[in-house]
Amino acid sequence: MRREKLLPYLFIAPAGAVLLVFWIWPLFHALSLSFRAHDGGFVGLANYRMILTDGDFWPSLRISVWYLVGTVPAALLISFGTTKGWMRFLPSSNRVR
Repeated sequence: MRREKLLPYLFIAPAGAVLLVFWIWPLFHALSLSFRAHDGGFVGLANYRMILTDGDFWPSLRISVWYLVGTVPAALLISFGTTKGWMRFLPSSNRVR
């Protein structure tokens, strides 16, 4: 009985390890680095205060948002349109659904 309860966790363990190594650890590491200076000393929120008061930050953010608004919907429309077009010509497209 004990082995049957442990088996699902053994199947999930590799995916959890990949998430931990490539997503969770880098996220917390980047967060901790954002509170430090270049020499490694702790500066707290000073880095964020400096960015938010910098004159180049807000125009750069606006350009990035406009780029996102323009490219993501266009990429989605192109990819969905291409898929829809290919589904008409592939003989097995009805079996996949």
